[in-house]
Amino acid sequence: KIANSVVKPYVDTEAGLSFAGSVGGAGTAGHVIVNHTGTIETTGDGAHGLFAQSVAGQGTAGNVDITLNGSITASGKDADGIYAQSGGGSGNGNITVTVDNGIVTGGSGTGAGVAISSGAANSLVNHGTITSVPGVQGRAIIADAGNETIDNYGTVTGSVDLGTGANSFHNERAGTLNSGTTLSLGAGNVLTNEGTLSPGGSGTILATTLTGNLLQASSGTYLVNVNLGTNEADSTSVSGSAGLAGHVQVANLNAGLAAPGDHRVTILSSPGGITSSGLSLLSPTSAVVQYQLLFPDPTSVVLGYGVHFSPPGLNGNQGAVGNYVSNVQSAGGFPGPGPLVGALVGKPHAHRPAVSAPEGSPRRGREDHEKERGRGGAALRPHHTDSPGGRARRLPPPHHPPLGAVAETTPGIEQG
Repeated sequence: KIANSVVKPYVDTEAGLSFAGSVGGAGTAGHVIVNHTGTIETTGDGAHGLFAQSVAGQGTAGNVDITLNGSITASGKDADGIYAQSGGGSGNGNITVTVDNGIVTGGSGTGAGVAISSGAANSLVNHGTITSVPGVQGRAIIADAGNETIDNYGTVTGSVDLGTGANSFHNERAGTLNSGTTLSLGAGNVLTNEGTLSPGGSGTILATTLTGNLLQASSGTYLVNVNLGTNEADSTSVSGSAGLAGHVQVANLNAGLAAPGDHRVTILSSPGGITSSGLSLLSPTSAVVQYQLLFPDPTSVVLGYGVHFSPPGLNGNQGAVGNYVSNVQSAGGFPGPGPLVGALVGKPHAHRPAVSAPEGSPRRGREDHEKERGRGGAALRPHHTDSPGGRARRLPPPHHPPLGAVAETTPGIEQG
């Protein structure tokens, strides 16, 4: 039994220094308690940061309780930040891990932030951060044969594999789950999201496979990154069913490469069926990009978005600049207009655009500046020096079908 241990910062290159264990052999193993405050750092391959174990060869294993107020970093290959085990030939004890604050970081390879081995009714409560050296590409939490209950009030980044038991993952209102490629809870087990669920986390496009069911509460947010240049977005594939309330929140990436036209991308699929209970869309306010949630069939949620650089409400000069930008972006774009396009995408209103034409694009004329001074707005007028008499000539507007042309109704989607 180790209680109220205070460990100063140190580095171990061979093996984890924080070890607590009880081995029962043919008898019964004891109860292992670890209350850790401080910093643990290990760098060797397989060097777990904190190793707590109750093992009985033929007898019954005891409970394992870990409470962390501090930080653990096990940066070596196949190293776990916290490794907790309870196993006996005649029965296992319960494993409880509580991260009150701090960061738990596992290593690369098979390493994980927190690893739970065997046990019976196991629980992990996180108020800090659990991740691994590879971040979202690594493993945050792993388990095997026990029944795992995960309550996340902090941040979990990376894949989660809870093994074969009766498992649950509850992402609380204050919690953020930056899921990796895998969220494996087991068939019939439920991921409940009352906080923020974000495949790949901020700024990364990633596809997550969830084995189990998904239930998003009214307070929950499903955060989706959308690459406007490649028409790609985060997605989650749920093996079971999905009940969705709360919000879908959109974050744009590569706005300067936004391609004009109407686009659709699947952000969630669930072959077991989707139930929508007032699911709503939170999207950036933009004069040139409009977003829409679509339900083309009973098993899919699709994000539709239209990029139109000449929206209603522009005057002639502004519309001509918009058409010019649209033609450039349709042709694949080039570096010059990137900042202009990004500014247009981020502008909330179509009138009085506070942007200037970039080098190599139509320039602003004297009369445009005079109009600006007269009304306090910014008028952009394209002109080309090769036009007759030096007068401006407008580029033909590209064809923009309305977003509704690709939007579909919601056949078969059950409304809660």
